[in-house]
This record gives sequence, structure tokens and C-alpha cells, in this order.
Amino acid sequence: MPGDAKRRGASPAAPAGGGPRWQALAGVERAAMAFQARLGRPWPAAVGPLELPAEGAPSHRDFARELTRYAVRLNDEGLKLLAEPIALGSFHLAADAVVGEPTLFDIWRKCARFNNTVTPAPPLSARMLGDRIALVWADAGPERAHPLFPFVQLLFFQRLTVWLTGQRTLDGTLHVPAAAAPFVDDWAGILRGRVERAEVFGFSIPGELAALPNIRDHRALAELASRPTEYMLFVDDEPGLTERVRRILRGRPGEIVALETVSDLLHISSRSLSRHLAAEGTNFSDLRTEIICEAAVRLLGRSTLPIAEIARHLGFAEAASFNRLFRRGTGMAPSACRRTLASTRIDDLP
Repeated sequence: MPGDAKRRGASPAAPAGGGPRWQALAGVERAAMAFQARLGRPWPAAVGPLELPAEGAPSHRDFARELTRYAVRLNDEGLKLLAEPIALGSFHLAADAVVGEPTLFDIWRKCARFNNTVTPAPPLSARMLGDRIALVWADAGPERAHPLFPFVQLLFFQRLTVWLTGQRTLDGTLHVPAAAAPFVDDWAGILRGRVERAEVFGFSIPGELAALPNIRDHRALAELASRPTEYMLFVDDEPGLTERVRRILRGRPGEIVALETVSDLLHISSRSLSRHLAAEGTNFSDLRTEIICEAAVRLLGRSTLPIAEIARHLGFAEAASFNRLFRRGTGMAPSACRRTLASTRIDDLP
């Protein structure tokens, strides 16, 4: 019967380190039933129970696709609204609106303005709460929106923030009001936050993270528009191996990526990858240096972070190692590059 999601085999375990879980879609079904009942509507007879995969953890993209597909099947206005913010078109509209913001807190404030002026979603604000910064949904009650809407919208904003700042994850505190409490077990693991009861729905992180720099630009966003970073490494026209390696490296800022890691993602041996790159006139070390220097130039031109801090953001334990690599890749020291960028007033860095 509806509300009892079928598993194709045993219940899947939650992925290590957080991430989407297929069983969260069972929470979508329960919330949809509650929302339909609140509106005084019968459950659609044609909609059978969800069938969840028995094993494996979905990527965020696969999870979003399943969520959107189920929303369409239900023909539920609440779930259609819920599906909207994670749809790829909305992602790029919001990302395009915030990609020029310099810091994490600026990104959040611009996300809130975009949400409040462009979408029909419940009002959102970015604010300081003591020594923390928070995204707060002031009016996300069941009378205004589907009960899962703030969870999905927060997932969207978390993924966008992680991509823009180059963080591996964004841990914090998930503030949950009574209306959202029944769905916390499904979603807390996806959103990676310690759960606290609160009057309104929100998510907060330590205040010192507010100054994390935005390391992306419109060129990176254009690449994302053609191929969602981290989740789709190939596009229809099958780019050369060199470009696919570049895309993987750009999708992992803040990490000194090993040849073996990239070869595993491409399902090719390290030796074969090196041989194919040589046939295309390059090598893995040079490509990695190119991508690191590309990110470093953006940070040098767009932030006042000390060079040692930039080195740390890019994955280096010591600034000296970063300085050597940057000089080898660009022919100048990071400090000289920063002076050059300042003197020429470059506004649109590569």
C-alpha cells in the first residue's frame, strides 16, 4: 500500500561519510501522503509504492532525478515545488546569480535574495546567529510549502556552496522545527548536520567559515552547465582524455589529486593513462600544475588571503611547496603575480 516503499532486496546501508540514501525517498512518499491529506485530497490510485534499489548509494544527481520523476508521477503541487530547486536549470540560474560573490557568507546572502525575488519558494535569509552564520527559512510551515521542501532546498544550497568554495563537505547544525521532525531520520545524514530542535528550519556553521573564498568563475560555471561537476565525467561528444582529466582535477579543488585517483575514476590503468596523455602531447603532472595555478591566480586576484592560506586552500601543507609549483607553472612567484594583477586591475580573471 502507499507509504510502504518496496526494496529490491535488503535495505541499503547509508554510505560512509554521508550522502544521499535511497531510503530517504521513502520519506518523500510519507511526506507526500501527509501533504495530500492536509489539502483534503485522496492519494492518487494510479501511483504505486516506490521501488528502492537494494544496494549502493546514489550520487546527488541520481537522487535528484528520482525525486523529480516521483514528483511528476504524483502530480503533486507541493512535490513539484520541492523538485524545482534541485532541477538543473534552477541550479544554473542560482549559480549564475552568485558566482561572482567573493566569500561564503556573500554567496549565502545572494542565494537568499535570489530565492526571495525570483522564485515562489518560502522566504529565506542568511544571518549571523551569535558566533555562527545561518540560512533560515522563516515561513516554511506546512501551510506554505511541502514539508520536505526546505530539506531539498538546503541540499541544493549546500551542494552549490561546496562547489563554489571548493570544500569537500559542509558540516554544521541542522535546526529542525516540529513540523519537519518526522523526516529528520531520512534527511539528516544527507545534509550532514548535527540535529537540534528549533522554532524555524535552518542550517548553521561556525562563523569563521564565513570568509571562505569563492574559487569559481563564470568559465567554471560554463563547464558545469555542460557537464555537472563530479557526477558526470563524460559528455556526448566524448572529449579527449586530456580534457576529461582536466575536468576531474577542476572538480576536486583543495586536493592534490594523485594519478591513481584519476585513473580509477576513468577506469583505466595509471600506465595506460600516462601513455594516452603522452600521445595527446601532455602529461599528468603538467595538467595538475595547470589546474592548481589556474585556481591560485583566481584567489590571488580576488582575495586578500595570505599566500600561506591560499596554499592551504589548494591542498598544500607548506607554502614553500606551493610557491615552487606556482613558479614552475607560471614563471613567477605568487607575490609577483598578485602585484601584477593589482596593477593591471584585472576584473575578469581566467
